[in-house]
Amino acid sequence: MDLSDVVSLAKESMLQNGRHAPTFYVETEKKTNMIALGFFPDTSLERQKLCFALGRRFGSEYPGVELQHVYFVSEAWATITPLQGEVERKEVLTVGAFSFQPGPEKTDVQSSMCAIEILRLPTGAFHGLQPLEQQFYEAEHKLLVAFLAGFAASKLSEEEFAATVRRVQERRA
Repeated sequence: MDLSDVVSLAKESMLQNGRHAPTFYVETEKKTNMIALGFFPDTSLERQKLCFALGRRFGSEYPGVELQHVYFVSEAWATITPLQGEVERKEVLTVGAFSFQPGPEKTDVQSSMCAIEILRLPTGAFHGLQPLEQQFYEAEHKLLVAFLAGFAASKLSEEEFAATVRRVQERRA
């Protein structure tokens, strides 16, 4: 499975349902797991906390697995900055991706993102999808990073994790 496969799945789901639930696709050397979220918190910080918890739970449920790809699909608002003209906000369907290529000394990590404009009628009803001029681009994705941080944290013992949390809280104080 690669980014274009996930984009195709996301577009198909959006066209059939008129919406797309926030969804992770987590590909390991053994299989691809889909985690569709039934709810999504209102604030960015709460969303990041949820994604961290999901990553930690996934890592705990699948100890010893190596991640190959992690994708996150969601509806979002994007700020489009054209070369000329005014900045626009558009509703988009996004697919963020992290891919991992193990090497002899370290793992190469690549990130990318795709965004497709969501078209709505004046009533707000879904009308269709339209490609953006620049559809694939390099990007950072906070929710994917939060999931991966949770996955990495699942490798720590409860004591190590608690000590790490305490150190972070002490730095904030």
